[in-house]
Amino acid sequence: MRLARAMALLMSVVISGLGALAVVTRYYYGRSSRWGTEVTLYDGPAVWAGIGLIAIGLIPMGLWFGSARKAAAWMVGCALLLVATLVLGRS
Repeated sequence: MRLARAMALLMSVVISGLGALAVVTRYYYGRSSRWGTEVTLYDGPAVWAGIGLIAIGLIPMGLWFGSARKAAAWMVGCALLLVATLVLGRS
């Protein structure tokens, strides 16, 4: 269990760090493949995408809670934050 928690912490730091970078720089590069970049965002949409990435990055931290009920509440809260960023980011 200790290894799983350490890996969850590492995933959270990396994904949330990418989200924080998008918020601070107001630039989101998006995913890329051999056919090119999927999407590039600037300013407001990049900030909302960064906040969404932070919300996704916080989900694995639910493994640190002692009970399954607390972990489920944490993950539902993060999912609601993600849905709120999707709704608010479109307006």
